[in-house]
Amino acid sequence: MAQTAYQTTTQPSFGRKVAAAKAKPPGTRPPATPRGPSVSTAGHGDIVHGALWLAGGIAVTLGTYQMAASHGGGTYMVASGAMIVGALRLARGALRSFAA
Repeated sequence: MAQTAYQTTTQPSFGRKVAAAKAKPPGTRPPATPRGPSVSTAGHGDIVHGALWLAGGIAVTLGTYQMAASHGGGTYMVASGAMIVGALRLARGALRSFAA
C-alpha cells in the first residue's frame, strides 16, 4: 500500500479558493484602461458650471436693475459676459453629454 503525504499550512483559507497564477507570454501587458473623466462626466460638469454662470449673470443684472428702479431711475449693469459664458458652457455640456 502506498502512503500519501499531506502538506499542512499554517494559515487558514477561510473558505476562499485560491486560483493558480496563469503563465503569461513574455512581453504582454494588461488591456489599457481609459484615464481621466468620461465624456458624460465632463459634459455634466459643463452643464452645472454653465448654469451657475448664467444664473449669476441674470441675478446680477436683475439685482442692479431693481436697485436702480427703486431709487427712481439710474444706471444698472447688464452682466452679458457671464450670461454668454454660461450659455456657451451649457450648450457645450449638453452636446458632450448627449454625444456619448
